[in-house]
Amino acid sequence: MLSPHPDDDVFSCGGLLAHLIQGGAKIKTLYFFDGAKGNKIGSRDESLIDAREKEAVSAVRVLGHSEVNFLRLKDDSPANSDLWVRILEEIATRPIDLILVPDKSDWHPDHVVIHKHFFTAYSKLKEKPEVWYYSVWGIGKPNIIFPIDQYIEIKKEAARSHKSQLRVKKYDEAMLALNEYLGKSFGVSNHAEVYTRG
Repeated sequence: MLSPHPDDDVFSCGGLLAHLIQGGAKIKTLYFFDGAKGNKIGSRDESLIDAREKEAVSAVRVLGHSEVNFLRLKDDSPANSDLWVRILEEIATRPIDLILVPDKSDWHPDHVVIHKHFFTAYSKLKEKPEVWYYSVWGIGKPNIIFPIDQYIEIKKEAARSHKSQLRVKKYDEAMLALNEYLGKSFGVSNHAEVYTRG
């Protein structure tokens, strides 16, 4: 799981992650940006880095996994031109069935940067695992509708771990409202997440 910030994984993919973990999957989440600008005024607050990492660890434990890695790149900073090398190291050194990656149409520039560098790293692989793209901001053009009704409570609980961000905006309510809209709009369930298979 490639998560630009410490919360994007749960807010966007919490239902799917809970499903995979309950099915016995081993998940590793790689967080790229430090989240220090995750406040109401958008200026760097170094104290947020440690707080958001602890929140992310708490959230993944709620989902049932604990393998995480924080790269701590500065928010909104131009990503290092060889970031794709770091991503390649992560995805080439272990057997992987599925990688969750931010969609190129996501509205947040940090998310688009991760997509771009992932795409470069992925092109270097000889054996290519399946890729599902997700959006945190926006919806993209999904071709997978994943019902999450049976995982909605665990997703809510994991989302509540991100207290610092929920003080900024009611992200949990917004994401759950989107999940409800998607589930009911597509007529598959009361709540759904959407992905684009790469």
